[in-house]
Amino acid sequence: MDLDEGVRLSILLVIFLVTFISNASVGVLMYRFKNLRTIPNLIILSSCIADILNQVFNIPGFAAGYIARDNKYFVGRWLALVMSSLNLFLVLVNLMSMTLMILDRLCAFKFNLAYRVWRTRSKAYKVIAVKWISCFVISMLLLVPIWDIDLGNVATYKYRSAYFFRRGTLVSFIVLPFFIVNNAVVGIVTCSVIKHKNKINAKKMGVHAKSVLDQTRKLNEINAIKTIGVTVVVFFVFYLPGTVYGVMERVGSISSTKTSWFGFAAYRCLFLPGLLNPFIYAIRTRRFRRALECLLKDPFGSSEITQ
Repeated sequence: MDLDEGVRLSILLVIFLVTFISNASVGVLMYRFKNLRTIPNLIILSSCIADILNQVFNIPGFAAGYIARDNKYFVGRWLALVMSSLNLFLVLVNLMSMTLMILDRLCAFKFNLAYRVWRTRSKAYKVIAVKWISCFVISMLLLVPIWDIDLGNVATYKYRSAYFFRRGTLVSFIVLPFFIVNNAVVGIVTCSVIKHKNKINAKKMGVHAKSVLDQTRKLNEINAIKTIGVTVVVFFVFYLPGTVYGVMERVGSISSTKTSWFGFAAYRCLFLPGLLNPFIYAIRTRRFRRALECLLKDPFGSSEITQ
C-alpha cells in the first residue's frame, strides 16, 4: 500500500467511525430517554439505521475496489448487483424519511388536535415499514436496466461504472431528483400552510391573545420544518459532485481506469449527509442537546429530560 492509498483509507475509516458513532448515538439517546420516542424521532431513527447500514455494506467494497483495486474478494456480478442495489435502496430510505417528516409536520399543523389523536405509535411503525418496503421495491425495479450486464469475475467497481453508463441518467437525473424536488415542494407547501394559519389565528384572536404555549408550539413546528429543509439541502449539495463526476466519466472527460482524487471525493460526498444529519439534529433541536448533556452526566440513570 502506497502513501496515497493509505491517506484515502484513513479518510474512509474516519468517516465510517464518525458516521457510525453519530447515528448510533441517536438510537442510544432514544433508548435512554423515553420522552424522546416521539413519532418524528422514530422516523429520524429509521433514517439513522439506513445511514449505518449504508456505511457497513458499502464502505468495504468502496475501499477495496476504488482504492486498493482488490480483485480477489470484491468481485463478481452478483456481489456488484447486491452492493449497487443496497446503496440505492438505503439512499431512497433516507429521502423518503425526509418526505415523511415534512408530511408529519404539515398534518400536525394543519389538522392540529385531530391529527395528533389519530396519529399513534403503531401507525407510525406501519408507515415506516411501508417506507422500507416501497424503497426496496423501487430499488429492485431499477435492477431491470442493469440485470443483463455480465463482465465476468471482475472487480465490483468495474460493474459500478458499467451500471452508471446503463442507468445513470434514470437514477441521477430522474429518480433521485424526483425525491429531492418532492421534498422541496412539500416543505414550501408546509411553510405556506403555517403562515396562512398564523394569519387566520391572528385575525380571530388578536396577536396578543395567543398563549405562550401556543406560540412556543408554532415556533417548534417551524423550526422542525427548517431542520428538515437543511437536511434536504445538505443531501442535494453532496449529491451533485458524484453526479458531475459520473457524467464526466461517461463522456470520457475522466478515464474510468484511473481513480482521481476528484472521483474519490465525489463518491465519498454521497455518504456525507449520513455523517452530518445527526449533528444537524443536535445543533437545531434543543431536546437532543439536553438529552446528550443529561446522558453524559448520568449515562446509566433513569431520569428524563425536562422541557
